[in-house]
Amino acid sequence: MTFSENYLTTCACWQCRMTRIDAVRFQGQDIVPIQFLKALLPDPASLGPLTKGRTCIGVLAHGREERQGEGAFVYNICDHEACYREVKSQAISYTTGVPPRSARK
Repeated sequence: MTFSENYLTTCACWQCRMTRIDAVRFQGQDIVPIQFLKALLPDPASLGPLTKGRTCIGVLAHGREERQGEGAFVYNICDHEACYREVKSQAISYTTGVPPRSARK
């Protein structure tokens, strides 16, 4: 997967302080930063009907030794709106959950 520089910078900033699970003092109150962040962000399930476009998730695989052989790029492209119509979920969740579930049939 690829992410924009803005997204990566935001995640790096959060890791510095906002993903802590221990309480910190803020304006005279104890808060747990990760719980505070969760309360501020939208519920991921609410984003499904709003998400547009496609996602491509893949892996570039080579042999056991570094860069041995030609390798192969195994990938999956999913459309967010089509996935939402089928399973009421974004394509990211779809590509994570549907293949393993289908394999269990």
